Amino acid sequence: MKIQLRHLLPALCLLAAADARAATWSYYLRAGTAEIPTGQYNGFPALNPVPNENVLLWGYAQCTDATFSTCGPVQVPGPVLVASEGDTLDVSLQNGLAAPAALPSMISEPTSLIIPGQPANLTPVWVSVTATGGVSGVASTGQRAGGDGASRVRSFTAETAIGAVTHYTFSGLRPGTYLYQSGTHPAVQLQMGLYGALKVYPAATPAVPGAALPARGQAYGDPSTAFDSDVTLVFSEIDPELHYSIASGRYGTAPPALPAPTLPGQRTSTVSYRPKFFLINGQPSPTLQPIAKAGQVGKTTLLRLLNAGLKEKTPTLVNQYLSVIAEDGSPYSYVSQGTAFPAPRQQYGVLLPAGKTLDALLAPATSGNLAVFDRSLNLTNAALPGGGQLAYLAIADAPLAPASAAGVSVGGGKGAFLKPGAILPLTWRFSRKPLVDPGPVRIELLRGGRVVKTLARAVPADRGVFHWFVPRSLPPASDYTVRISGKDLALTSGPLRLARPAPRPFSVPF
Repeated sequence: MKIQLRHLLPALCLLAAADARAATWSYYLRAGTAEIPTGQYNGFPALNPVPNENVLLWGYAQCTDATFSTCGPVQVPGPVLVASEGDTLDVSLQNGLAAPAALPSMISEPTSLIIPGQPANLTPVWVSVTATGGVSGVASTGQRAGGDGASRVRSFTAETAIGAVTHYTFSGLRPGTYLYQSGTHPAVQLQMGLYGALKVYPAATPAVPGAALPARGQAYGDPSTAFDSDVTLVFSEIDPELHYSIASGRYGTAPPALPAPTLPGQRTSTVSYRPKFFLINGQPSPTLQPIAKAGQVGKTTLLRLLNAGLKEKTPTLVNQYLSVIAEDGSPYSYVSQGTAFPAPRQQYGVLLPAGKTLDALLAPATSGNLAVFDRSLNLTNAALPGGGQLAYLAIADAPLAPASAAGVSVGGGKGAFLKPGAILPLTWRFSRKPLVDPGPVRIELLRGGRVVKTLARAVPADRGVFHWFVPRSLPPASDYTVRISGKDLALTSGPLRLARPAPRPFSVPF
């Protein structure tokens, strides 16, 4: 058998390059406690706890090294972790959930760390249950003991006891957006605040440990997922009664028989979970400042949407569309003749169930503060208006092009291809001091030099951008151009190609 060495060499070179670039990202996290002072949250008086006590939080603090001697403050959500495709993520977790002096009755328990969607060897921890429903102790670690049909999972992977440190390793990372979270007693520990965001850059535009993050990059391997700025939005909520039950040590305490009154905090589960405070990136709307440098007209923003709460969310934009490209780290695609092609979904809102992550591209049409809100109407805090899950993205004006850059750019200059169903930014720039004021401009699509469609008839010339929805009915051709013309002035793009449209994948509209 003959081996075609010329075919093997490129593959071997790619493998060698990938192996040479593979790195280990080391993080040191401490699970600890924090509190929201009575009646306020970052100065916002509407967050009144029920009952009238401080709201206890559990969260992660980032430390500098394995000694855990220098750590930042406990924060909810936890610090954003970053890695690259194919790399190894090593998280050293210290359990600092011991009861503080101010809360001597606080429930203390082991914790752990998992990342749904990333490969890992999990060793579950089981607890045996007595006939009366009580817990008699740890039954087994890893595989449940043979003949044991009563034990229940307490942790999805190896536990970290109070004061101990455990290393959690994830190898061969997949690109995308993920939640890292506690894998122990998750119904309680996630609600208490043990969660955070993980961003994994693809091998096409990798991040490197110790270096600055890529100013621009791709969300996944396909160039169609390129972005110019990156915004992470973590949705969550707080049920203060559940937090009080952990702080008071009464969680899991059976209420007394009637007519004796039930004490506050006597929760036996999260079945009666009723959140009152709704947050984005750990803050309610009035204290959440507009997210700076969230985008620019004529550029593309990657929105990473994560739901760390127990209730579903519906993030929604007004007068804008999102190009949703992936969920749970898996890009949307369709397969034609054995080849996979991207299949983004154009939506102004998305459904974000508990634990879900979504990646979406945004091409801002206008500058200013762009609102993102939960259409489920979680827009209050403690039944008072003016709070909840509402964030503003600060969108900057399009950059001023030099006088010599007069012309038309299609798709941000990222390619000369038209994609049916895509929203394509058309940007233009006349010279800074034109001899003649162009007045309102007309935007036309040409094929072979002939006008086939008028896209807009009177757009202010100084706007400089127009977002065009490419019709799916547009026939394939390689000689399309876009012409932008005003009084005695006209600009024409280079040739544009539209390939044969792909079959639309079936999806349920939201």
